[in-house]
Amino acid sequence: MDALAKVCPKCGRRYDTAAAFCQKDGARLQLTDEQQPDPYIGQTLLDQFKIEEQIGAGGMGSVYRARQTTLHRDVAIKILHSELADNRDAVRRFKREARVCTALDHPNVVRVFLFGQLEDGSLYIVMEYLKGRSLLEVLQREGALPVHRALHIATQICDGVGEAHAQGVVHRDLKPENVVLVNKARDPDFVKVLDFGIAKVGGASSKLTKAGQVFGTPHYMSP
Repeated sequence: MDALAKVCPKCGRRYDTAAAFCQKDGARLQLTDEQQPDPYIGQTLLDQFKIEEQIGAGGMGSVYRARQTTLHRDVAIKILHSELADNRDAVRRFKREARVCTALDHPNVVRVFLFGQLEDGSLYIVMEYLKGRSLLEVLQREGALPVHRALHIATQICDGVGEAHAQGVVHRDLKPENVVLVNKARDPDFVKVLDFGIAKVGGASSKLTKAGQVFGTPHYMSP
């Protein structure tokens, strides 16, 4: 059985099989179906996206590399975990991420091409496939970066997040894990900002947070 084979039905956090309750909200954990072969790998979705491999997984969903046969290009497809299909907050955040990224047109923000629901009811986001490393991986491997390189990366992050702010969007979980460096336009440190799942949108009528609830990664949150 997978080392992280249980999931919280409320927040989506994953735990090993020895855990019984979520440390965040106290909900009873549920078994996932990850010990079974991934049903999406090898399948062709929407008659054009052939799933090649899983390239990531988190509390909200799994991310796959797929080949878009109609345009002969690789894309990334994020699919909401099936156990969260009835979780209203998770579904809202997933939809929020798709809508926010679709509305943002900036080279330093990941591009979203398509959003919808599969025949099995699962929500999906089709986005650009990024072949690179997260800033977290770079820092773990290389340590402190030279000042000129750090400034180059930070400036691009600010450009991408600044465009989001100009559109009334606050990321709320900006951290090295959500910044990917790709080789583009002869720049090996071209920045792409990801994961707007808990972003705050100005003027939004629905609230995704409750009073007193904190979202983000404490180590990277502003005071």
